[in-house]
Amino acid sequence: MSIINRGLVCILLIALPTGRAYAQPAEDAVRSLMAGAQGDYEAGRYADAEQKAEKAWATRQTVDIAVALGEIELKLAKYHEAAQHFFYAQKTVNVTESPDIKKRIDDLLEQAKKGAGAIVINASVPGCAFTTSATPEPRTVTAEPVFLPPGKLTIEVVKEGYKKESLTVTVIAGDQTVVTVKLVEEQKKDDTEPGAAPIWPTILLASVGGAALVTGIGLTVGSRVQYADAEAIATACAPFTRACEAESQAAFDDSALLQNVGFGMFGLAAASALGLGLYLGLASADAASPTAIRFSPQLGANAGGILIQGAF
Repeated sequence: MSIINRGLVCILLIALPTGRAYAQPAEDAVRSLMAGAQGDYEAGRYADAEQKAEKAWATRQTVDIAVALGEIELKLAKYHEAAQHFFYAQKTVNVTESPDIKKRIDDLLEQAKKGAGAIVINASVPGCAFTTSATPEPRTVTAEPVFLPPGKLTIEVVKEGYKKESLTVTVIAGDQTVVTVKLVEEQKKDDTEPGAAPIWPTILLASVGGAALVTGIGLTVGSRVQYADAEAIATACAPFTRACEAESQAAFDDSALLQNVGFGMFGLAAASALGLGLYLGLASADAASPTAIRFSPQLGANAGGILIQGAF
């Protein structure tokens, strides 16, 4: 007697409680589906039996239903699906189950393996999922074998944040193939469009030029005020003494210093404006082209400026 025949008599009765206290609606539905599958199987209506058993399996995954569904799939020559269900039953069957039932499950698995191959995927990162050209529904990559129909199949392994890996394998009936997949992280997308000039040089040049211009104006005005003060000191000195001369000269020196620094600030502002014009006009070229221009700030203890590199 096959397991599907004994399933309702033996395994199914063990897996599904029969006491009134356990008569839950879902269990009643599973019982009804499996009873219908039993009748269809015995009548040779294997497709109908498979449909009912699959509905029961979707509701409740147990050893008895896995074995019953696997036997139906054997009749329909769906060997890799049968092997998957028998494998589930083999690894899940209760250790206290009778040796005869365990042996029957082992024998059925070996029978299904004759028409199906298996693959084991070793991925370089955990938490991957995979699909195959024969089984398009995604599955989680584990260390357990996955049974597939024999032939050349395409396998795709995916994980968020990594590039999808595709490879072709040949699945051999009755054999197991180990597939090693190395996933590569995806490069983060740059917010800057290819070929677009970065904005920081524009901000830097405009800021430096504006600050230098304002500072130059302030220093120039200050130097004129200081010059007027120096003249007032010289005029107020009567008689003109060495101390008065020294004070007046110091005021004139301060005025000259402020004026020189102010002119320097005007020069820096002009250089910044020139650099900004060059950058906006030429720096939009692709960085790999020979006409590309690079701007680098050059700051030191006694000087500051911008280094412009490129072909003009």
